[in-house]
Amino acid sequence: MTRRARMDNPSSICSPLSESVGHLRNNSATLIFNMGGLFVDILVEYIFRVVFRAMQLLRSRKWPVVRATVLSADCPQAGFGCTVVTVYYEYVVNGEKHGDTFDKPFVSPDSGEEYAEQIAKGMGFNVRVKPDDATASVPLAGDAALI
Repeated sequence: MTRRARMDNPSSICSPLSESVGHLRNNSATLIFNMGGLFVDILVEYIFRVVFRAMQLLRSRKWPVVRATVLSADCPQAGFGCTVVTVYYEYVVNGEKHGDTFDKPFVSPDSGEEYAEQIAKGMGFNVRVKPDDATASVPLAGDAALI
């Protein structure tokens, strides 16, 4: 396009600039939408885990209670979704040792890491154990150290 043609059509001068701005605007909107979408994913998973945990507690409310001991806890870095701390523990039923895990969700990765660091090997807490299957257990919500 010649200089003369550009002067005859002023919009052709601004056209590349407006296309760039429009492109940036679209990318910004996409980035904001995607980041918002990721946050929604975290909240959805977190709420799902909390509701599932509440259902476990309701379902196990008549199971016998035994004392459990923490073996370890870790907080692997989440690629997507909420941060989940896994607590490994063992308990004894009728002289037999059983092991299980408990997952605790966190919206913030920092909160999950801090929680995992506070869980010490040997900590005791109560779990409900399924009467006809001693391998199934549910940590009680009353133990403030864990729940």
